Amino acid sequence: MITLIIRYILAALTGTLLSCIVIMNFYRADASRARRTVSASVNVFVMTGSCLLFAFYYGFSYRFIIYTMLAVNLLYISNCDIREKWISYETIAVSAICGLAMLVWNKDNAWWACIASGLGFAGVFILASRITRGSIGVGDALIIGVIGLYLGFYHTLAVVFYALLLGGVLSLILFLMKKVSRRTPLPFAPFLTAGFLVSILR
Repeated sequence: MITLIIRYILAALTGTLLSCIVIMNFYRADASRARRTVSASVNVFVMTGSCLLFAFYYGFSYRFIIYTMLAVNLLYISNCDIREKWISYETIAVSAICGLAMLVWNKDNAWWACIASGLGFAGVFILASRITRGSIGVGDALIIGVIGLYLGFYHTLAVVFYALLLGGVLSLILFLMKKVSRRTPLPFAPFLTAGFLVSILR
């Protein structure tokens, strides 16, 4: 019992620390206090909650390390996509390097299968971006490639499915509420983050 309590405390501290790092990188003094509070609360809730769920399902195993690393990278990229309306290729590169390092601990998939999945998904969605003339951003395609590097083919397929489903449902709701038009672009990185969490914990 004491061991479990210590596990969850450490997981919560890990999530809180990582979320604080993300928050500090996106702190905006020109934003209202209420907006800063809401943004910080959402980041802490998502990252801390994710770490607690990972600890609950997987303990402090290699999956906890891999999933936590991917979650904080996706959270950082989502903040960038929501606030700045663009995705930093430097951040994606760092995420990919971390993913390559995490292959040492990945026991679910062979290292070559993860690399093939990452390159395959990135290539397919970059091609889709060209065909759709940017409806799917190149940055989003690279993020999906990074997810493939971490999770392998089938798991990444589930992430993309849930992300498209959640994105479609929210877009429909906002459209019916007349908050957006058919041509209003929505940031896709947050849906990939949500899709990742749903696919991990389903």
